[in-house]
This record gives sequence, C-alpha cells and structure tokens, in this order.
Amino acid sequence: MSCEQSKRNSSIELLRIIAMLCIVVSHFCIHGGFDLEPVQFSFNKLLIQWGRLGDLGVDIFIIITGYFLSEKGTKLKQLCNLFTQVWFYSITIFIVFSIFFPEKASFDVLLKTIFPTIFKAYWFFTAYVVLTLISPLLNLFIKNTSKKIYIYMLIVMIALWVVIPTFARQNMYGEVFSQFIMLYLIGAYFRKYPENFFTNKTTATILAIVCFALLLLSTVALDFLGTKISIFANHGGLFYSRTSLLVIGIAVALFSLALTAPTFSNRFINEVSTCTFGVYLIHEHFFMRDLIWDKIFHVADFFSSPWLFVYMIGVVCVVFVVCTLIELIRKKTISVPLSNLLYKFILFFTSIFTKKEKANNTSTIRDGNENEK
Repeated sequence: MSCEQSKRNSSIELLRIIAMLCIVVSHFCIHGGFDLEPVQFSFNKLLIQWGRLGDLGVDIFIIITGYFLSEKGTKLKQLCNLFTQVWFYSITIFIVFSIFFPEKASFDVLLKTIFPTIFKAYWFFTAYVVLTLISPLLNLFIKNTSKKIYIYMLIVMIALWVVIPTFARQNMYGEVFSQFIMLYLIGAYFRKYPENFFTNKTTATILAIVCFALLLLSTVALDFLGTKISIFANHGGLFYSRTSLLVIGIAVALFSLALTAPTFSNRFINEVSTCTFGVYLIHEHFFMRDLIWDKIFHVADFFSSPWLFVYMIGVVCVVFVVCTLIELIRKKTISVPLSNLLYKFILFFTSIFTKKEKANNTSTIRDGNENEK
C-alpha cells in the first residue's frame, strides 16, 4: 500500500464510489430512452424517476472537493493528471469511433475532442476546472472571514440557488457555477468548523432519512396527482435537481456521516475510488451514451418488464466494473508518463517566460543606473 493510499479515509472514498454509482444509475434512467409520458402510474415509472440521482452524486463530489481543496489547495501536477486523463479518453474514443463509425466524425466533433474543456464535452469537468482555478480566491475568503460572515454567505447562497429554485421552479442567474461555489463552501465549512450542527450523527442520520423519504414520496404523490389533475402529470422528478433542498440535504447528511464515521483505510476501496472519474469520462462520453444504453444493453426494451429493477442493477454494475478496469489499466500504464510529459511541457514554457521577465527587469535596472550616472 502506498503512503498516499494509507492516508486516505476510506469512509470518504466509499462515499465517492456511492456518488459515482448514483451518477451511473441516473444515466441509465436519463439516457436509456424511456418514454414515461404515456404511462400514468406504475412501479417501473417510479423506479426510473427514483433512479435520477445523478445530481446527488455531483453535489457529493463538490462538497468533498471543497473539504479537501480548501486546505491543501490545487497542485499543478494534479491538474496535469486530470487534463491528460480527459484528453486520453476524449481522443481515444474519438479515434475508435472514427474507424468503426466514420459517419459520426465531423470537424465540430474534432474540435470538441481536442478541446473538451472549452467545448464542454464533459460539462462537469469544465465547471470543475473553473472552480479549481478560482479556488485560491475562495480559500482566501474561507481563511480570513469570520464564522458569522461565513454563515451569512451560505444562507444567502442557499436561499438564491437552492430554496428559490426548489419551490419557485425558477433558476437564478449563473446558477450552475454559483451552485458549485456554494457546495465548495459547504465542504470547506466542515473543514474549518468541524464541530457543527450537522456533524452530530443522530442529526445527520435523521436528515438523510427524512430528505430521502420525502424525495421518494414526492414522486409517488406527484405521479398519483398526475392521474387526477393534468397539471401535475409528468412532474414526478420535480425535486431531483441539483438545486433541490432535498438533494442538498441528503448530500450534506451523507458527507457528514462519512466524515464522522470511524476512520479506516482499505486498499481496495481506495483504489476503486481513484477510478471513479475515469468511470465518468468513459461512460458519459457523447459517443458512448447511445452505444452503451441503446446498442449494447437495449435498456428501454425492459421498461415494461417485471425484471427492470434487477436488470438496472446488473447493467449499472457491469458498466461500473468494466469502466473501472479500463481506468485501472490506464493508471498502471500511461497515466504517469502522460501526466509528467504535460507537467514538464508547462514548466518548460513557464521557465522561458520567467527568463524573459528576469532579463527585462535586469535591462530596466541597468538602464536606470546608466541614466543616474
């Protein structure tokens, strides 16, 4: 076991795995091609709606990021590792599909492949990169602000980007990135103030159970009302968004429970946890969605099957395990060389600009001394 792995708290690493499983289940339900509108009320319709917990997974990931990044900051090597990981899958998948499905290749797709961050090939990574780049400014705020101002800031952000969207169904301006900042600050709050209301295990457990129960029951209630009153039809997923007070409540509660659980380190959990981002990059590539959910598993064909729940669990497990194995192979073979190459490339160009700046400063000083003479 490496020194880095031994320091990892497997309770939090296990939460990362759970978060990614929520995202994969959600993609099964969202990208599976299920036509829910003609169905008024059924268990399978509820199941597909209940499974849309991808935003819960996203919230958990950003809260964890805020907890760790607010103290350690961002290192260039970590960013290089993330960018090479994204480029590897973006370019590799493009090449494979261009060979076997040439009709899918185009100039626009090529640009999206080469510049996945700018063209938002992976929306989460684009938002995450921007969040990482401004994290030093956020960390300054976190370090220097008082607890009173910190809580005030969180209350304002939660009111604007959680409470209002939950009940008024109206997103405020800049909601995606603002939500990420809010979630980052929530995670950082746990780091700066470890003794808080939510770190009580009983409180966190009750919050998780109540929010999760209300989330599931809201779908049942809205679907049932939809059979009686047309304006409620097909609104079963009303409270499943990233802005939902219930989803935020579950994310905060689960993170608190993982944080306050007995600390332990398990090599298998930690290893799988490091592959979760790779799982996302593989199965959520815009070429892979149709291939996985429609062409390979034909998940929409099981919508009326009594075995839909079993099939969902099986498919999600297969996708998660296969993607994890692919990411493990990448990590053990080319991950470090590619990351180091980008790192040295950046250092090389940085050194050139540094040398030029020093030369200009030296020339300015020399000219100034000559003028004085």
